[in-house]
Order: sequence, then structure tokens, then C-alpha cells
Amino acid sequence: MDRASLTVVATTALLLSFGLTGSHPQAQKAHPTFDGAKAFNDLKTQCDFGPRVPGTEAQIKCRDWMVAELKKSCDSVQLQEFSHVWSKSKKNLKMWNVIGFQNWKDAKVRVAIIAHWDSRAEADQESDPVKAQKPIIGANDGASGVAVITELARVLHQTHPEVGVEYVLTDGEDLGPGEDEMYLGAIEYANHQPEPKANYGILLDMIGAKNVRVPIEPNSLEIDGNLVYALYQHAQKIGLSSTFPMSAGPAIDDDHLPITKGGLPTIDLIDFDYKPWHTLEDTPDKCSPESLWKIGSLLQSWLELKPPYVSKK
Repeated sequence: MDRASLTVVATTALLLSFGLTGSHPQAQKAHPTFDGAKAFNDLKTQCDFGPRVPGTEAQIKCRDWMVAELKKSCDSVQLQEFSHVWSKSKKNLKMWNVIGFQNWKDAKVRVAIIAHWDSRAEADQESDPVKAQKPIIGANDGASGVAVITELARVLHQTHPEVGVEYVLTDGEDLGPGEDEMYLGAIEYANHQPEPKANYGILLDMIGAKNVRVPIEPNSLEIDGNLVYALYQHAQKIGLSSTFPMSAGPAIDDDHLPITKGGLPTIDLIDFDYKPWHTLEDTPDKCSPESLWKIGSLLQSWLELKPPYVSKK
């Protein structure tokens, strides 16, 4: 069999095992799989609340929705409240990290899956100065990572992997305008990690765009190269090499840096090649169920490894 045929066979096997919309009843019955359509619906639900900026009604509605969704699939859910005096308004803004746990207490290996849930307070990449002052919906930059997590939690609740999973949804990642007022929830989490702590973390950011492509993030490679290579080799094995190429993308300042600094080595899965970034055009129509499915399928199959992966670093 030639290389092209092998690729077709591998891709077909992956689709049968990890159906996008549940269109393979027999495979689903044997082993529940990540549903990209459900994840995309969760993405749209968040966007329907409006910009999830700290200090807004949309923030509270989204927080409560995430808590309710995680309570359906997690053993326990907790809120990590903190506050920050914002330079733009001089107001003391309340923020919340939402953290859910599955199989956490008794697991021998524990993994944190992380995403920020707030959206940018100002569309600073807009050329029009009036538009640049408006908050963004953040379909890809915010809602996509949360959507993968809520659906991943649902499916792992059914498959019961050996690994313990901690879902960490951070607030205040994108407040800004400068980096001195970003990654606020990640810093709070890094300084107050629940016990027992995770062995490593995987951050999801901007992973919902159509034709998603997630190259290796260089800071992540420095943080834990063994984990990065193992995860990307796993992607190749399940037919997702084009989505997770063994090539370097841009180095990104993101939530994974303060979390790693706080003692939890964390790598970043991010597709930063996204033109609507920090603009009012970051809307659900720029994203796709297929992209969410690819990310979710990788994570589901990774977290279901027997035995669970532990970094050699």
C-alpha cells in the first residue's frame, strides 16, 4: 500500500472512531466520541451572551453557564474569585476562574486542560478608532477553547479515562490594554493551585478557526519539549498531522507562561494565524465544528492513553 492509500485508511479510521456529529451510531455506542457540532453550539452560546468582559452582565451569564455545564460532567466545580483595579475605568473588577475536576483525587496522573473565557475589552486591531474602542465577541479568541473543554468534559464523563482531568477556565486573560493587565486569571490560578496539583497542563487558545493549523509554539518547546513532541507524534498517529505539523510557529506570550512560572509546566496549543484577531470580526462564522472536533479528538484520545502520559522531563 502506498503512502497516499495509508493516509486515506488512517483518516477514515479516525473519522469512524471520532465522529464529528455522531453520524456513526455503532462506533458511538461502543465508545462515546467528541462531538464537534455540540462544541460549536457551545461556542455560539458564549457569543450570544455578548462580549464577556469583566464587569459586564455577559460576564456573569457566561460564568454561570460554564459552572452549570461543568457540574453536569465533573465530580466537583469551584470558583476562584479575584479582583483587579482596571487602569481604563479605575474600577475594581471582580473576576472568576471556573475549575472542574474529573477523577482527580485518586488518579496517579493528573492533567490540567486550560482556556481563557473572557473576551478582549477593546478591539485594538481595528483601523477605525471608533471601532477600536468597542469590545469583541471573541468567538475564536476565548469561546473556542471553552467550547472544546465543555464538550471534552461531557465525553470523558462517559469514557472514564484513568487520568485525572482538571478543567481550568481563566478570566482576565485579555483585559489589557497592556500585558501588565493580561493573564490575570492564570496568575491567580498559578499562585493558588488546588491540591493535589496537576502533573502538567495543556493550554487551548484560538483553536476554532476554519482550517485550524496548530504549529509547535516555541516557548512550549522550551517548557517541556518531551511533552510537545509526544503530543504531536500522537497527532500524527491518529491522522491529524496536517493540523498539528512538526514545525515551529511564532513564540506567544499567553496563559501558559505564568502558569509554568507558578510550578505547573504547561504547553500552548494556539493557531495565531488569524486575521480577525482582536477585531470586531472575530465572530462564529469564522470558526467551524470541524476545527473544534480536530482539537477535541486529539485531546480525548491523548487523555485516554493507557497508561496516561507522564513527561520524562
